[in-house]
Amino acid sequence: MTLTWCAELFFHTDRSGWDVPPQLLITTLRVKSDTGGEAVLLDGLEVVEAIKAQDIRLYDLITNSKYSSFRADDGSFVPRPIFDEKTGILRFRFDDGIQLSASLVDAFPKLRRLFYEYARPISLEPGQCYVVDNHRFLHGRTSFTGARELLRVLAYPHPPGAIKPIFFDVDGTLCRSEALSIDAYYRCVSDIVGKPITHENTKVNLHGQTDLSLLQDILRYHGLDEAAIEPAIRSFFNLHPQYLEASLAKGYRSERCPEADTLLDWLAAQKQQQQVDQSPGRGGPVI
Repeated sequence: MTLTWCAELFFHTDRSGWDVPPQLLITTLRVKSDTGGEAVLLDGLEVVEAIKAQDIRLYDLITNSKYSSFRADDGSFVPRPIFDEKTGILRFRFDDGIQLSASLVDAFPKLRRLFYEYARPISLEPGQCYVVDNHRFLHGRTSFTGARELLRVLAYPHPPGAIKPIFFDVDGTLCRSEALSIDAYYRCVSDIVGKPITHENTKVNLHGQTDLSLLQDILRYHGLDEAAIEPAIRSFFNLHPQYLEASLAKGYRSERCPEADTLLDWLAAQKQQQQVDQSPGRGGPVI
């Protein structure tokens, strides 16, 4: 997605509400903003060790699921620790996707101070990327002005011998269809709800959300009763393809990214080479 202005994005884990968030986060800068927009990375385990050494009470708070809950895709909040000592997974965000106990809210200024103390800014140039362990590192971004575009991949590592699927965030990676998507999306939601709903009059958090959770937030923001949300969601997913076709007929287009063929050809070559290289006992992952 291309943005032209955005406030600071605080340290967070992508897909923090999932049972097991994707472990690999790959972020590539395609278009650099005029000012700001630096990535900020935080080694969460460094912070956890510092908390354990400095404040055992705060350590108990972040390692106990009684004190924090994260929003799942269905909109419910599931109790999960910020740092799970059993799995080693660190998860955090500071928006409407997390609920903190009063004790953690009181301790947040210290947690925030430690986050910034251990943070590492990274200034990427177009074509450069960073790869981090999403179970260990938190990432954020400074505020920026001017057009800025990122390509992002989330993935799970696979054991030897496993099939390795490749997933794409379609818009901005394989094709450019943002204007088409926005037109169809908001017209469909508007007709279902029965009043104009636009990107401009809908102030909800777009970051780190699936299509389902984003739709739930939009419906709640515009005052839809909880009992009416599920039927509205079903209607949306049934009707949305028709609105996409109508947006296409209005002249909105989905244009293939020029680099998409190069990427797909490279993946096909990698698969062919792996098949050639594979021998009994080696069992490398297959794309």
